[in-house]
Amino acid sequence: MQTVIDAGNEVNEALADCQAAREKYGYYHRQVEVLFDAYNGTHELMDNGKASYLEVLTAQESLLSAQISEATNMYDAARGIIALYIALGGATR
Repeated sequence: MQTVIDAGNEVNEALADCQAAREKYGYYHRQVEVLFDAYNGTHELMDNGKASYLEVLTAQESLLSAQISEATNMYDAARGIIALYIALGGATR
């Protein structure tokens, strides 16, 4: 009986991880889009003498940080799917 409960808990946790990653995806994707536009805008301002190179680097750093967060979330989603597959008996441990 305990084995069935443990298996159910594993499936439930894996599903929760997948759902959490899916819910975060839209946020991270939108953040990357906005910061990409900000980076391009800052670069254009620098080209026209209205911003410094440091401002461009700061915008680029923010963009890269958001891209890393998005990639980490995608990794977490994949890891959740793998955990779900294993919890459903799709692989041996």
